[in-house]
Amino acid sequence: MDAEAVFSELMENWAGLPYRRSFTQNTLGLACGESPERAARAALHALETRPVVHVRMLSLFEEFLAFKRDWGSEVEKAIYFELDAPGLVDRLIRMRPLAFLNSVDQFLLKTGEDGAGTGFDRIGTDDEASPLELRSLMSYQEMQLPALLAISV
Repeated sequence: MDAEAVFSELMENWAGLPYRRSFTQNTLGLACGESPERAARAALHALETRPVVHVRMLSLFEEFLAFKRDWGSEVEKAIYFELDAPGLVDRLIRMRPLAFLNSVDQFLLKTGEDGAGTGFDRIGTDDEASPLELRSLMSYQEMQLPALLAISV
């Protein structure tokens, strides 16, 4: 994929985000301006972004998956059935809520939906309810695992 197409895709994805952004002056589009060189460099950085995880953590991720396949809820078994450790790493990156904080589990989802209180504790159980579902968010049990990950840019 050429740099111009990658940059265009980045800008389309940015424009299509369903939630409000609190900043407008430090966006990728403004940083690159009309410079094809800056856009190409931004595209290259996007293409080279990788998860970083210690090799010993992969066995922990495999053990987590094996446990959930054997002892998880039906919802968990369906999600984890075909995942391997790299697939779980990808899931942990992609399924984060936009924000999750405070003792009352206040959240903001990538869809723009927000709330607080009950619900997150049911993700991955047979009692989960939309929009707090394992297919689109990580569970409490998964939340500990991303602490062992980083993203290189």
